[in-house]
Parts: sequence; C-alpha cells; structure tokens
Amino acid sequence: MIIDSKNFKEGGKVFEHDICIIGSGAAGISIAKELGDSKLSVALVESGGLKFNMDMWNLNAGKWAVSGLGQRIQADHETKNMRLRWLGGCTNHWGGFCSPFDKLDFEKRDWIPNNYGWPITLDDLEPYYERACNYVNVPSFKYDVEREYKNHPERPIYDFGEDSKITTKMFHFATGPKGGRRVQTNFGEKYLEYLRDSKNISVYLYGTVRKINADSNGKNIKSVDIQAFIKDLQFKIKAKHFVLATGGLENVRLLLNSNDVQKKGLGNHNDLVGRYFMGHAHFALNAGLVYAIETQKPGTLLPLYTYMIDPIRKHKTFGFFVIKDHYQKKYKLLNANIGGIIWTEPYKLSTDADKNIEPVIRMRSKKSAKDQKPIIFRSCQVNVEQDPMAESRVTLQDSLDRFGDRKLQVEAKVSDLQQYTALKSFAIFGQELSRSGFGAVRIQSSSKRLFDSILPSLGGHHIGSTRMANDAKKGVVDKNCKVFDINNLFIAGSSVFASGSCVNPTFTITALAIRLADHLKKITTI
Repeated sequence: MIIDSKNFKEGGKVFEHDICIIGSGAAGISIAKELGDSKLSVALVESGGLKFNMDMWNLNAGKWAVSGLGQRIQADHETKNMRLRWLGGCTNHWGGFCSPFDKLDFEKRDWIPNNYGWPITLDDLEPYYERACNYVNVPSFKYDVEREYKNHPERPIYDFGEDSKITTKMFHFATGPKGGRRVQTNFGEKYLEYLRDSKNISVYLYGTVRKINADSNGKNIKSVDIQAFIKDLQFKIKAKHFVLATGGLENVRLLLNSNDVQKKGLGNHNDLVGRYFMGHAHFALNAGLVYAIETQKPGTLLPLYTYMIDPIRKHKTFGFFVIKDHYQKKYKLLNANIGGIIWTEPYKLSTDADKNIEPVIRMRSKKSAKDQKPIIFRSCQVNVEQDPMAESRVTLQDSLDRFGDRKLQVEAKVSDLQQYTALKSFAIFGQELSRSGFGAVRIQSSSKRLFDSILPSLGGHHIGSTRMANDAKKGVVDKNCKVFDINNLFIAGSSVFASGSCVNPTFTITALAIRLADHLKKITTI
C-alpha cells in the first residue's frame, strides 16, 4: 500500500506497525520485500516520492572535504550530489557493479590500523549473496572464474601461471529489464507494483524522518517523528523494531540529531558514530604497455577485462585483477583491484612515444624496438579500499536545513597506506606481465599526481560510519546489525561494513539486508 503524506490534511497522526524501515534504497526495499510474505505489519518510510523532487534533494546538502598526502579537496556539493531521495534511493543512479567480498575482507588484518575484522565471516554471508542475486538481477557467483574462462574459445582470460601473484575476478552488471550498460536494476521501479499491492507493507512517501525518539533510559526506541513533505505537518510511527537504512551519511545524521536522551546522539556512547568513514580511493593511472606476442589477434587482447557479454552466462560482465590474499599479507596491502583498462589497436612504436600516455617501456625481447608491435592502454584504475581512520568521519555542522535540522559535514581521509597499496599493486601487475613474457608498464608516481586523480566523492560509497563489531568499544552495531545498548534499533547499509573491500558495496548491502530481515522475523512477535 502506498501512502502519500502530501495528501495529509492535518498533523499529529500516529501509525503503528511491527517494524518500521527508514529509507527505501537497496537495503530498505530488500528488507521490506523479505518481510512481505510474513504476518508482520511493516512501514517503509521514504523522504521523497516516486520521482525526483528538487526540494527533497536539497535536504542532502552538506560540507565535504577529502584530505591526505599533504593536500585537501573541498567539494561543497558532494553530499548532495551523491545521495538521492525518492523510491529506490541510490539505485536510481548506481553503477550496477556486483561482486562479493573476499574471505580476507572479513578477517582481522594486523597490518591495517583499526582493522578488527568483522564479527561474521564470508561463510556466514554466502547464502545471502546467493539470494541477493535475484534482487539485483545477476547470475550466481558460485563458480571459479579462472577455471571456467582459462581456455574459453571466445573470452579466455590471460594465464599468468599458478605461481602468479595476481588473479582474476569478475563484476556482473545489475542490468534492468530495459537492457544496456547504463540501465541498472532500479529497486524502486522493480518493486513498485509489489509494494503497491502488498497487504502488510505500508510505504509512506514524502515522509522525512527528523528524529528517533528513545525512552527515558535510552534503551528502547518508541517512535520516529516524520515531516510530511514541505507542509508544516508532522506525524509519528510507533513500532516494535526500527531499521535505519538511509545510507552511510544520513544514518549518522539521524543518530546524531536524535540527542534528546543521549546527548551525544543515539548509539554514540563511545564517540564512534560517524567515525572510521571510508569509501574507495580510485587512483587513475595513465600508463603504457608494450605487447609483443605475435599470436594474439588485434582487438582481442585480454578481452575479459572490458565490458562484454559473458559467453557462458549470457550476462554483461567486466573482469579485473586483484592481488592474491597471500601477497596482500606479505606486502601488507589493502585490498585493491586493477581495472578500467581501455585497449587500443596496435601501432608502430616511434621514438617520440604518444605524448598522452606515460613513457612506454620496451619489454625484454630479442627483437629490436622498431620490430615490436605494441598495444597501449590509455587508462587504468587501481581501486583501493580505505583503511579505517578515526579522524575520517561524518559529523554535523551548525547550519540548519529547511526543517531546522543540522546539516552534514564530512571530512574524509586518504592515507599513505592507500597510496602505497595503489603503487605496489600496480607494480606487482607490471612484474607479472614481464615475468610471463607479456609486456611491461610504467607510471609516474608523485603523491600530487596520484592525489589529484582521486575522485572527490571516493566512489560515492559511504562505508563504515556505524561499523559492525564484537563489542561497543570498537563499533556501533553488533553482528545482527543491532545498535549496541539499544534493544530495538537496527542499521542497514554499507555504514555497518567493518571494511570496504575493493568492489562496489550494493551487492553486499543487499545480502546483509536479507540476513537482517531473517533475524527480524525470528525476534519479532505478533
């Protein structure tokens, strides 16, 4: 059932449900859909409507800065540009890249400061990844990329040998029913009819949650205060359990603005709400590659590492390289992927190499340079997870939005470890090319050049600001995504991630949301 709060004639209404989910992005809709066949009464609250509205979008405004490596980028509109407020949330503009996290991502890595690991393992999440495939419209990931594609006649991957330090992984694209690379699965569109027809789910549109109300000792949430669109009308929702699923920025904002009982904000006893904020540092590297294996046909070089239709599963995919776990440990690296490779046709190597790329390094060959037939790539990205830093955080500024609530302020950090990981990972990639007789690469590696290449938005991925942990001194929520010391408040989305891996977060967001829905079914009595 759809309820449009713009149509309310008076304020003060109170609605009661078993479970109240705040936010209708991938996390919120996945939880609601999983609860849709139960006997539970579910409220799904969305700040916007069924399409873009400028007034609602402006509520995302806040200050944003990225600093590190001796530099700082101020991007005042980034908080607004990266968040959306209408049914479907950020699945209205996401990239559609889906790949599960690695086993190592969930483990404690002693060489990374403040990395305590997750209180769950990859094994715990794998069955939920499988269920998440249907939500995002991708095939199952239960196969070995290297084994299945090694000798495929259409789309073989390059074989670096069993002793290689790198391996191949794959993104599946969450492609919606319209098809095409840029038409990703939109949760709002996919599930609108289902939500409209549901007997136990009430979707409250144009309802902006402004405050989460706790009881006098702060142990239980009683209700949420909701602003009805732009009108001077408010209403409440009471529930047995509440799920905060508004994204890695707004989750923090709501907790910190809800400070009537707990003065530092809900769940913030240990000053951890908003801390350890992470994204993905995308280091864009211009580089040159010499390729001289004459049996390779032009235009088919490493074909898996471009956008393609998977010849086995008939689904749009993209391949990428990662450093194997053993070597991440050996070299004390963050997780990173090497991708974004755009290949060109062969051209004759001249003495004054293409000025638009880095110097091309002549691979070791018995042939002279003039006889080599090089292939270059003009673009390569090393996408690095961010290490958790306490000073990288989401807070509130003093200025207020149109409803009188404090706006966001984000100070994101880029560490020396991230720079080291980007350079070392790419160096390993180059070494493997050379060792296998494939080619060689080189980049210029000044800190300024690398920092300038980083997207100010850090990929638009807002991770770790209410992270999951084994105890309240290390995180904000427990293994079931429940806020420590609050009995009935849960958080969904990438803000609970204890680490960010080197892949995009939405697939894991969806898997964790399905897992949370199963938990809510178990603990909620009717």
